[in-house]
Amino acid sequence: MSYKVLSYQDLKKIVWFIADTIRDKGRGNSNDYMAITVGVLFLKRLVDMRAEFKQKFVTKGTLENSIFLLNNQNIDLALANHQSKAPEFEVHNANLWTYRLEWKDIAEYQDNPNKNNNSINYLDNLGGNQLVTNLDNKFSLLKEVMESFKHPIIHEIFNTFNFIPKVYNTSDRENVLDSHDFELIIEELDKYNFSLQYASQDIFADVYMNLLDRFASDGGKKGGEFFTPTKVVRGAIKFLNMKFKERKIIVSDLTAGACTFMIEFANVYKSLFNNYFEGNPQVKFNDYVDFVTGEKERVSKALGDGNMLLHGYSSNHKSFHANSITEYDTHLGAHCREQVDYLLANPPYGLNDYGYTQMLANKHLPRWNFGVPNKGEGEYAFVMTILDMLNDEGKAVVVLPLGTLFKDITSTYREKIIDKDWLEGIVVLPSNMFLTTSIPVCLWVINKKKEIQDQNKIFIVNASNDFTKIGKVNEWNDKKSSNAYNNREEIKGYSGYIDLEKITKNKYNLSINRYISEEKQQQQINLVQLNKEINELMNLISQDMNELGNVINQLIEIEKE
Repeated sequence: MSYKVLSYQDLKKIVWFIADTIRDKGRGNSNDYMAITVGVLFLKRLVDMRAEFKQKFVTKGTLENSIFLLNNQNIDLALANHQSKAPEFEVHNANLWTYRLEWKDIAEYQDNPNKNNNSINYLDNLGGNQLVTNLDNKFSLLKEVMESFKHPIIHEIFNTFNFIPKVYNTSDRENVLDSHDFELIIEELDKYNFSLQYASQDIFADVYMNLLDRFASDGGKKGGEFFTPTKVVRGAIKFLNMKFKERKIIVSDLTAGACTFMIEFANVYKSLFNNYFEGNPQVKFNDYVDFVTGEKERVSKALGDGNMLLHGYSSNHKSFHANSITEYDTHLGAHCREQVDYLLANPPYGLNDYGYTQMLANKHLPRWNFGVPNKGEGEYAFVMTILDMLNDEGKAVVVLPLGTLFKDITSTYREKIIDKDWLEGIVVLPSNMFLTTSIPVCLWVINKKKEIQDQNKIFIVNASNDFTKIGKVNEWNDKKSSNAYNNREEIKGYSGYIDLEKITKNKYNLSINRYISEEKQQQQINLVQLNKEINELMNLISQDMNELGNVINQLIEIEKE
């Protein structure tokens, strides 16, 4: 079967199909949609990515193919000897037979109510052993696949969403969805391919946000929490203008969600790594990068951990399930305070209380050297935490609400950051870029060791009009702004440096309109043509007045008679 690349519209269609099946055929409600949908889609992603990896054994030039040849082209033997080298797909030895299973094997499995022993050819067309099983239906086979995985993070995710009890229970009346109706979902998903070749890297962020947007009571907006679109993530990373370091670095996101920032960072940094080592297979990328993330929401953390695992970063990823502000000192801070090289984040906006009272009691700690932000200014609490995490040459790009640039109540914190000369740049982004909020945002580019050319000034870019409207959402076109920023191009009405002296005179107000005004294009006026048009108009008016005068005179004469 040929597959197409999955679009966001395809994902919405899949989510609706699962939700409709639960609603129309089951006994569940909107609270069950999340668990069943994300749980089964994560399994689908895992199985499809494993199938993608498995094909490497028959692809010439790959390490897996050389192992396949050394094992007499016996796929079962090759997997038995090699599966531990891809831990995200590894299964328990007693369940090695499940490694060969692909989604199609599950979707096309025939009911076996008498539980007879059957021998069936695997559908991966790789030869080897047959599938020998007495399982009674598709659902039982899928359940075996789930339970066979070895990695603890995979079971953490399945335990978090815990959808099996909702579709398989000893008492049918306790099931949200009967197993044979759940099989309809299995069969529907066989129409799609969730491997990296066909599905975007932030697929779970898209699915999760779509579910929140449609079914959660707060639409994902509670506490300003939402996932950052991949286009925004990829654009923001460009403003780090990162350089490869000849040592292990620490990269962090203290509000990580589905870890899209970390995965996209890895994609860019890996290209720098490969260029530096010229593809030397003896040097491993994971030996040069440690990822450290924090996330207080259990579901979001599970998605992030799963995403990192499926991209091969579980061995060098440290994940904290904690509040990155109130539990910082025992989690993120204890692990990597003043050690982070690069940090990317989109913290929650508009928190009513980020933990002000608790932090005020700890105002003596170095994190609050600039003061403890007011109760409703959680964005600055995150900024202070980010500054505490960065090492002496650390850089960060942070997505923040536009109001952080100019609110009078927060001018003190801007003043202290700017006086330290740690703010390298500001980029104002288009509005309406998120699925669950239209709030206008900007990028803060923080650099604790600015280049000489950037010292005592800030580079500002107004990218608010750099977008393409896609449905209700504006998609940021980042090329112009990132080129202007990284090349320090001063473009009238768009980008340029502002001196700290000028910012000081403006009382540390960073509103971009105070420094960069959009140039208004003057309309060219043809005076000769304009004069001609005026004369023609006056002639017409004169003719109309004469005609009106004649009509009035005629009426007067009639009246006299």
